[in-house]
Amino acid sequence: MRRTALLLASLLLVAVRFQAAPTRTATDRLVVIGGVDGDAAALITLLKQTGLVDGRLRWAGGAATLVQTGDVLGQGVPSRRVLDLLQTLEEQASRAGGRVVVLLGEQEIAHLLGELQGIAPEAYREFADADSERRRRRAWRDYVRLRRRLAEKYQLPPWQPDPAAEQQWWDAHPPGYLEYRTTLAPDGPYGRWLRQRDVVVRIGEVLFVHAGLSPQLRAQSLEQINQLVRQELDRFDHLRRLLVQGELVPPYAGLPEMVEAATAELARHRARIAQQQKEAEARGLGWELDEAVRQYLTALEVLVNHAHWFLRHPDGPLHFRGFAEWEEQAGIAQMTAVASVFDARWFVAGHAPDSDGRIYPRFGQRVFLLPHARRGRSAALEISAGRVTAIYPDERVVLAEPTATRLPVRIAVPR
Repeated sequence: MRRTALLLASLLLVAVRFQAAPTRTATDRLVVIGGVDGDAAALITLLKQTGLVDGRLRWAGGAATLVQTGDVLGQGVPSRRVLDLLQTLEEQASRAGGRVVVLLGEQEIAHLLGELQGIAPEAYREFADADSERRRRRAWRDYVRLRRRLAEKYQLPPWQPDPAAEQQWWDAHPPGYLEYRTTLAPDGPYGRWLRQRDVVVRIGEVLFVHAGLSPQLRAQSLEQINQLVRQELDRFDHLRRLLVQGELVPPYAGLPEMVEAATAELARHRARIAQQQKEAEARGLGWELDEAVRQYLTALEVLVNHAHWFLRHPDGPLHFRGFAEWEEQAGIAQMTAVASVFDARWFVAGHAPDSDGRIYPRFGQRVFLLPHARRGRSAALEISAGRVTAIYPDERVVLAEPTATRLPVRIAVPR
């Protein structure tokens, strides 16, 4: 126990340093797309519609900058093709003098934390390989041994899987599931890449964020907001590593399993601490909790109370809904304050209030909310030379001009 506590303490006391990301310089052409929910076809439609890729899905945008506002992964939809395409375009754009900027959305966070409830088993198939069944059988055997050790550790009746429990485990870990979790690990090809994404970025006069920025964040810079998200993801990774090393969860465990294990571990230690205190008092002795154990229990409490993390906070950039929900007139004053704090002329975010596939300008064309893409209905935003234009399959609509003009201006696109 003391060895585990000391190991955890050493991990939690490691100073994690992140270089502050500088504000990106302006570009001649900015193209912004919202969430695609793991739908590769929807993403490809948008990229072709905006002229950023050619027929072979190679970067054709030259020096343009593509910004994606998060939720490239969907609720219940992992997508290898979406992740591979964005990573490839990021490299190709850089070589061509352009950029691809992908922000973290709440869905990426959910996948990184292992909150994968509701995903259809077939969604994992593209991650399966010839060894998937062998891995699943080995993982099941390891899981049985783990549950038996935990039953003994917590002085519970011997654990023996019944057919229903066994089938439940197999259903929850279909072919490709274990491989997908591995790709999202800190050293996995997708996990490493996603952990390097920001949640908010400013390019020139435009600030991009997944959901919104609350006025409550005015005391924090963009660099501090991004750093805080990375620190919480880093802390989550350290805690999972500790729970795995302590044989409390399997290596592929996500946040739900980790919270369950931490809750049980806290209960066990609290009961033992209460007993030790009682015995010490009965003998007239002083008693003090070991500092390493205290740090261990504090870390477990942080895990159990994950609802209070910045990643979860309703005022955080992943969940704040003020941009979409503020009443128009009152929101203008709020946006003026936010714009002053974060030094931005325009704000672009996801979570358009309706599901009609249109881009919503708000607060005097200061905020532009992008819808999630759907097959047969897509929208992108273009910012070039001070003009903001919505790009739809059959038309282009000017939403803001460098100087005040009559809005909107619709330009039909020949089919």
